[in-house]
Amino acid sequence: MIAHRNVQKVFLINPPSQLLKIKDIQDAVKFFESERLDSLITSTKMYRHTLIGGRPQNFDFDQPLSPTQDLIPIEILNYSIMAWRSESFIKSYEISGAGLMCGNFKTFENGFTNLLAIKNQEDFQVQGNYLELETSHPKNKETSPTTL
Repeated sequence: MIAHRNVQKVFLINPPSQLLKIKDIQDAVKFFESERLDSLITSTKMYRHTLIGGRPQNFDFDQPLSPTQDLIPIEILNYSIMAWRSESFIKSYEISGAGLMCGNFKTFENGFTNLLAIKNQEDFQVQGNYLELETSHPKNKETSPTTL
């Protein structure tokens, strides 16, 4: 895609991320530019006791559990926004066959609601319920995704 376009940067807004707001996009673009990044993926940080493959990642089975706010947070890539400098992406792709996290890469935290993506009927219902609640409050009407 990038190799066949004459563009310097690509920003991808993930369609299943229906709760994404314009401010989220603006903030990610500003971060990408200010940090002089080659690639960026949005993420959600959570303070939860976490296992991977049955092994604790931010706690110890043999110790008392720490309060969640004292844990090292886990970071989940939510892919609601991704960005690349074309030159860096192409160079990385030609060398390794991968360019998603090329060059100077960082994540940009954009909150819990952007972790929710529509993958099935239940996800669709959850997001619909959230949007209905959010847009029912007058203070949220200006920034709600459904009114932009």
